[in-house]
Amino acid sequence: MSKLQRDVKSAAKNKTEFARGAGTILLALLLLLASYAAFVFFRGSVHPKPTEKTQTGQVRQAVDFNARCDSIHEATDRILALQNMVVSDVHRDEKQAPRDQKQGMIHWNARSVLVEGSTSIKPEALKKQLEDGLGKTGGIVLKMEPDQYQGYAVTRIDVGFRDQLGGGPLTIISDRIYLIAPVQRPIAAVTRRKAKPENKAEIAIIIDDFGFRQDMVAEFAAIRRPFTFAVLPNKPYSRDAAARGLASGHQIILHLPMEPLSGTEPAELPTTVQVGMTAGHIRELVDKAKVDLPGVIGVNNHQGSRATADRKTMENLMQVLRDKQLFFVDSRTNGRSVAAETARQAKIKSTENDLFLDGIADVAYVKKQLRTAGEMALRYGSVTVIGHARPATATALRELIPELEGRGIRFVFVSQLVR
Repeated sequence: MSKLQRDVKSAAKNKTEFARGAGTILLALLLLLASYAAFVFFRGSVHPKPTEKTQTGQVRQAVDFNARCDSIHEATDRILALQNMVVSDVHRDEKQAPRDQKQGMIHWNARSVLVEGSTSIKPEALKKQLEDGLGKTGGIVLKMEPDQYQGYAVTRIDVGFRDQLGGGPLTIISDRIYLIAPVQRPIAAVTRRKAKPENKAEIAIIIDDFGFRQDMVAEFAAIRRPFTFAVLPNKPYSRDAAARGLASGHQIILHLPMEPLSGTEPAELPTTVQVGMTAGHIRELVDKAKVDLPGVIGVNNHQGSRATADRKTMENLMQVLRDKQLFFVDSRTNGRSVAAETARQAKIKSTENDLFLDGIADVAYVKKQLRTAGEMALRYGSVTVIGHARPATATALRELIPELEGRGIRFVFVSQLVR
């Protein structure tokens, strides 16, 4: 072998070894970065905020726990939905507190959540589900004790986390869950329409909260089944949702805002039925809402956990709906609702929500709820269920419709089930 050949071979060998060494170094760097990212993710919902200055000009470092609280909120919502808990009231507050005079502020957010089970669920059982499901977020159950919520006797479960900050212990409550005992109401007690002989059962699906997003109007309008669109008044796409819903062969009802237990947001006050309103005031709200919503033939409640439990307010509402020949669907955001009862007493056609489909915005979960709705329909002849104008709900419906129809279940408008 000539000297030139040996030199070329040696250079090639050195190049190969260099490439291997560089690859090893690159792999090590990638692993180091991945480890650091994982560390930031799990420890990391603590994010320094921009520095703050005191009146004397001293710089202090703030600490932000908002991301960590948000991850606990999300996990808590998923656990509640999997237990078929009805979340009837949610209130969120931005919080801050001083670490000490020198070290700046702590920032986080906290929620209060009123929940009710469709069947009796023991507080200890819900506590166990929370303990098991919060692990990946670092969240824990901090306390469980009897409490009061807007006059209701409840069990309060505090969820949050404990940590060390500046060498001292720190406890943050991210969620206060108020568990109210459900009102026992056998589903068979509701008067139901019998399915036609060629069908085994019927399902009426109401899709709530149209008016916020234009893309969701198109998504549901494209599903050629008799769904009922519940449209919020005075939203950016309320008129478009009603018009396109009608044009695509769907049914339109007014998704009328009503007072929740936690209090109405200022922006919602002009369109919301408040406890104590007269029939005249409620008539004005309904008239204004109908101006933007062509073809409205009925009403269901948006929120309303406080208003629907107040008999006088519901009597005033039903007087208005009777005069306008509108039917009513009680969304049942509160098990103590008297809305459907007062509607029947006022000789107004009505029915009640039997199941919420999408407490979790997840396709697999919505499919599970749709199958549950199918079983209920086959057992009782017909059911009314409520979903929301969300992508996961639209996808689940498109994919599961053939399965439900293959079992002899027919989709109908809610107007066909009111009695």
